[in-house]
Amino acid sequence: MKLTIERVTSLLTPQGAQLVRAGSSQVVIHAVAALPGGGSIQPDLLYVASASELADCGGEALGIRHLVCVADVEPPAWLMQPEDLNLILLPAAAEPAAAIHKVQGWFAAQRRFAQVREDILDALFAGNGLQAIADKGFELLGNPIFINDTSLKSLARSRGVVVDDPTMNAIIERGYLDQRTINSLRSDRILRKLADGEPPFIVKEWSEARGIPYAKYGWLQAGVRIRGTFVAILAVFGCFEPYSDYAIEWVEGLCKLAAIELQKSEFFIQTHGLIYEALINDLLERRLTDTKTIQLRLKALEIVLHPDLYVVSVRRERQEAARDGAHHISHSRLREILPGSMSVDFRGDVVLLLSRKKGAPVLGEEERADLMDYLESNKWVGGISNVFADLSEMSRYYLQSVKSLELGRQIDGAGVIHHYGHYAIFHALEACAGEVDLQEICHPGLRQLAESDDPADRELLQTLYRYLSDWKNPTGVAAELHIHRNTLFYRINKIESLLGCDLHRGDVIFDLLLSFKLIRYLASVDAQRSPLLLSRQALLVPTVSSDQA
Repeated sequence: MKLTIERVTSLLTPQGAQLVRAGSSQVVIHAVAALPGGGSIQPDLLYVASASELADCGGEALGIRHLVCVADVEPPAWLMQPEDLNLILLPAAAEPAAAIHKVQGWFAAQRRFAQVREDILDALFAGNGLQAIADKGFELLGNPIFINDTSLKSLARSRGVVVDDPTMNAIIERGYLDQRTINSLRSDRILRKLADGEPPFIVKEWSEARGIPYAKYGWLQAGVRIRGTFVAILAVFGCFEPYSDYAIEWVEGLCKLAAIELQKSEFFIQTHGLIYEALINDLLERRLTDTKTIQLRLKALEIVLHPDLYVVSVRRERQEAARDGAHHISHSRLREILPGSMSVDFRGDVVLLLSRKKGAPVLGEEERADLMDYLESNKWVGGISNVFADLSEMSRYYLQSVKSLELGRQIDGAGVIHHYGHYAIFHALEACAGEVDLQEICHPGLRQLAESDDPADRELLQTLYRYLSDWKNPTGVAAELHIHRNTLFYRINKIESLLGCDLHRGDVIFDLLLSFKLIRYLASVDAQRSPLLLSRQALLVPTVSSDQA
């Protein structure tokens, strides 16, 4: 920490200090001393002298860059001549020795912090993380430290703390702030001040009467920031000792050390400073699975969700493309397109949690259109999970959304929005592929048609697929194939004869539709292995983009 002339002024304010000139901000103050008698002047020293001493030395003191002058007489006129002089005036009653002692105390405090900082850095290097900051900070400040993420979950706290406060002890045991404390943080705009980047400050108004942890000397609150983004709260519980004059500076230093440690986490590097991000990240990582605790944290963050939940994952069409800040641009736009959604960066994806009223579609017509336009214009693709209701299962549905992305691009190739419901069967086939030969599961008669080079067989295969896909609407199927109804039924009868099956039986229809799914899946696998040689089977079954489903 550097000693500035402004900080010197604040240190000497109780003695009546006034900063009258600030002209040499580029020269750092490294020590404090009385005006030397005939000695050389050092530009990086802060000198303390009375006005009468300065009058006696004439122009010999012109090399001074930082000066505290006790105005026991009228300061000499030449004192105002140097443009690069930092000048503080003290009243005649002030003692130069007391001023020197006060500034020396600041340097001693910095040496003390420097030793603690070295110990913390050694601990961080050893992998002790935020806990070292909380413990060493406790030794430095004399009061326990709590480090919470922006969702108010405890990341670390000073160990060995015993306080006579049931509310605080409950917070220590649970690892989350209680609701009354959170309400006070909001009503007193503490969280807003921290998020807005205010320097550390002490809150003294809280009391036992308000039902929150009582700190005799107040709470010292500070925000931890990474590249300007608010990511965590460092709070000092002033229950044991009055705060030192240097406590705020020490806490600023501890916040910088905490930011260094948090930057080891991809989550904190990517966070956007939104209060719910840590909660969503905990759900995705399955660090939070207890339903009651989840509900308490939702209430604490004032988050109200509708009963139908979905996970949407968004990524580049080419996931290996270098990051260029597009994630940070996309978050706000995606939340604008999908009102009420919450977004985080997770494992290279932009992941959104959507909540919808019971039975409402996951995407309205306007939302779908806007989302498709946005994704297409930025070369992004999106995957949507099935609906779910229990937030403790969010990680499973995130995997669904990712799998829909992967299978959507593999099976259909086109489209920018892929729903897991359309690809669940392919997910199951993918899981089975390592255990069984999928071609053996396929209906043998259908396999023969699929492998035939005869155009007539391909025509029958297409007819069968369309018929089974919409078997209650033969007129519509015939129109789609540009044939007469009688021709359609002729072909169906011929297919029944070739396959030796009855297309009026449900189990037969199921077997054949599953076989068509197998053909599509195996065709996509073949296309992946030989991307320049699209499998013949892929031409047999026209794909349907999940964007339109």
